[in-house]
Parts: sequence; C-alpha cells; structure tokens
Amino acid sequence: MENKQGQARIHLISGHYGSGKTEFALNYALRLRQDHQKVAIVDLDIVNLYFRSREYEDMLAAHDIQVFGSSVKGSQVDLPALAANIQTPLQDPAYQVVVDLGGNPVGARVLGYYRDVLEGRNAELLFIVNRHRPETSNLKDTEVFMQDIARLARMPVSALVNTTHLLKETTVQDVLYGQELCEAIRDKYDIPIRYIACRSEICDELPENLDGEVFPLKIFMRADWML
Repeated sequence: MENKQGQARIHLISGHYGSGKTEFALNYALRLRQDHQKVAIVDLDIVNLYFRSREYEDMLAAHDIQVFGSSVKGSQVDLPALAANIQTPLQDPAYQVVVDLGGNPVGARVLGYYRDVLEGRNAELLFIVNRHRPETSNLKDTEVFMQDIARLARMPVSALVNTTHLLKETTVQDVLYGQELCEAIRDKYDIPIRYIACRSEICDELPENLDGEVFPLKIFMRADWML
C-alpha cells in the first residue's frame, strides 16, 4: 500500500463527538499494521466515558498493535490520568502512531502536554467530518469548529476524512451529503480530502469519481443493537 499520508508517522485524529472519529482511528491502525511492523494507537480521549479506543485493547493486541493511554485500568473508569509511557511510540521513529484525541476542540487541548515531543516528528492532524453532527452541519459552523481544534492543537489541519453517517440508516446520499461539505472546505482552505470512510456495503455503491480514497470501515465501537 502506498502511504498517501506522505511522510507523516504520527496521525492525530480529531472531530466531533459521534463523528466516527474513534471508529476511524481503530480501522486506520489496523490498516497501517498491514504494512508496518510496529503500530501503536494512543488514546488521548480523557473527555468521554464511552466509545474509547482503549476499550478494544485485546482486539488490537491480537493484531500486534500496542495501546497506550490511561494509567488507570477499568472499562468504566474515566479519570484524566495519562500513562507516562505514551511518549514511547511518539519518540520512536520505528512506530506508526494513531492518536485518538477526545471529541470537540477541548480534546485537542491535551496535545499541549506533548507539544515538545511532537515537534519535528512528522505529525499530521486529520479532521473527521460528519455532516450529520450539529456543529459540523454547514460550512460556517464547521470552519469555526475546525479552526478551534487547530488552534488548541497548535498545528494546521492536514487533511479531511468524510465519515458522514446515520449508523445503520446511512445511505449513499448521506455520504455524498458529507462529501459536498468536505469539498467546500477543500476549495476554501486548500485542505485535501484524504478518505471517504464508511461501511463496506456503502463503499461499493459510491460513484467512482469522488475526491478522496474510499476507506471501508469495520464497525467495532457499537453493539449490534446500535448498528
């Protein structure tokens, strides 16, 4: 697989609560593992109790992907306690690292703790867009939201990921609805659309001429009754 992320080694994933941010982070780590010996996912979501990548540590371990995150173990524990070893994969050039940030701009604020570590280490900031979320439903609101994240992260958004969905009700039209917004952001800010991420059965129905690579998602973060 040719890595379209260019020279990036650390991939920071940010977006709205419920945007599909963590789902994409899990799938992206699995994809990177196909071509890299050392892959880590760093869970910096200390904001939200639910839908966190560290809840899937066993599944990731089965694919030889290391998980770094909270120093407090327990699926129902949500304390802002980050493990000291988080810096290990960030500093080690042998790792490809996916960083799952907390939802909303406040989730990017935790990067301040690691700013010196990230400096000069080929990091990129991917902005997840789900147009069905209230704060990213139109261009005006989305650009304010995106700029707030970039300001708190202290780095520009590198690329967009369209994850527009309505869980099991998602249609091709929903994905295209989100793509329309991503294209507006692309045209105004010259930020490329990196991926169009959706469930595989939707991917197969998308037009072939869309800007961005179609990225099939395997759903991990919700039980069957929520799909």
